[in-house]
Amino acid sequence: MLKKGLTLPEIREIFRTKADKQLVEVLGKRLELSRLVEKLKREGRKTPDHIYNAQAEEERLNEAGAYAKELGINPYFVQAVLYLIICESCKAQMAQRDEALFGKAISAGAENPDEASGRSEELKRNLMALAGGWAENYDTRYDAKYFATRAHREYEEELLMREAALLDDREMALDIGCATGRVSFKLKKQFKLVVGLDISASMITKANVNQTGDSRVRFEWADVEKGIPLGDETVSLVNMNLGTASDIQKLPFVLTEARRVLKRDGIMFLSFYNKNALLHQLEFVPWEVSLAAEFNVDRDWLEVHSATGEKLAIYAKAYEAGELEGLLPKGVILTSWLTHPTISSILPDVIFEEEVVKTAIAEIDRRLAEDGYGAGAYIVAVAKKTG
Repeated sequence: MLKKGLTLPEIREIFRTKADKQLVEVLGKRLELSRLVEKLKREGRKTPDHIYNAQAEEERLNEAGAYAKELGINPYFVQAVLYLIICESCKAQMAQRDEALFGKAISAGAENPDEASGRSEELKRNLMALAGGWAENYDTRYDAKYFATRAHREYEEELLMREAALLDDREMALDIGCATGRVSFKLKKQFKLVVGLDISASMITKANVNQTGDSRVRFEWADVEKGIPLGDETVSLVNMNLGTASDIQKLPFVLTEARRVLKRDGIMFLSFYNKNALLHQLEFVPWEVSLAAEFNVDRDWLEVHSATGEKLAIYAKAYEAGELEGLLPKGVILTSWLTHPTISSILPDVIFEEEVVKTAIAEIDRRLAEDGYGAGAYIVAVAKKTG
């Protein structure tokens, strides 16, 4: 109980020395309990439990609102504060879980090269497993349930075709990370020859099945981190779409190789995961967003849905737009970049059941991209070889 007759300075002193500190201490205890909950869940299960339980949290919010009413406090204020606490609690649990399950980021592993190398190989094996599982149905099922990924893929392909049409020399294009050949087949409409490369033998096998004897498209297995198997100055376009540039661990080397095979005035079409995406700025949303993969900016990996619904982590590094020029080799200049999608990437997929919503949100995301807003999930960049 507060004593009667307190002066304004005395009340301010109570806020500063007691009330605020006690509130912070309670929040600290709350987060400590949250981390203990995550630890007990992880140790008691073969597979990690979901961090966020929508039904349980809704019940907790309702109970807090009802108790606030009893005390004569605005229930919406209490629920809003508790919601923020729940979100922070979930973030703390996720960070602790990721540290326990996955360790440090690949890029932070220099102090322990063996550990970093082992983790790198594990992520590459996961990539092979994902590609093998998806190869047969990749074109029809991979992004079928994820509107934001689907809308971005379509938008990227439009941008790519637009850039390709502007080239004077369209003898040959290179599609790195071609998967089953979807983009390669689109590029053949503008080039006399398209070469698609992928590290997954399963994807290349499926791409060759899809090829049906078209001599203008050729698919080859290749690990581009060991070199691009083409001659100097042989292609006019190097494509790395849908985040492929972020999936490459030895990106500076691969970009140097891309410069080698590019003709003068040829272009690189590069897609990265955006470190400054709105989704990452929010840090936590209490639903599964409409992206087919979830990025972890702290540990350089991407959680991708497998064909069976399981999530596997693969290497991926997010970049900021300001880093792009520094990534490019000498003789290659950045000519344009944008980010996309922004709004659809933070919303649950259930929202996109109505066509009117899909159309409206897709239009907003395109306007934001073209107006220079930099918080989309992907960075799409175009670079030109000048010498």
